[in-house]
Amino acid sequence: MSFFDKLKYGLQRAMQGRYGGADKLNRVLVYGCLIVVILNMFLHSTILSLVSTAALVWAFFRMFSRNYTARAAENAAFERLWNKAAVSVRQFVTRMKNIRTTKYFHCPKCKSLLKMPRGVGEKTVICGKCGEKFKQKA
Repeated sequence: MSFFDKLKYGLQRAMQGRYGGADKLNRVLVYGCLIVVILNMFLHSTILSLVSTAALVWAFFRMFSRNYTARAAENAAFERLWNKAAVSVRQFVTRMKNIRTTKYFHCPKCKSLLKMPRGVGEKTVICGKCGEKFKQKA
């Protein structure tokens, strides 16, 4: 058995029962750390160095942790926040693309986001979520 095979099996034994850390939160921590380190090469900030070090320490802690359920719960909570933010960004980008052709507004009762084409004048709008009828000018 070669040296590298022994090293590989030794690492596999050491990681048995550990979380492993190949989840979305760890990837974001490591990539964020990399971005902050590159940014810090130009800015030379102590605060950025501390932030990148803290992110890397947290990523390694999560990777070598034996508390699988807690790390999985952290990742699930992070993914919920990440997906919410991604939806908001996608909606914002779509609204900015269509800002000249589409009027966006909120229902006065349930506050859900509605849209109608610009230039159609004042129309009676029925909210698809709560059924509220109201007049809206486009």
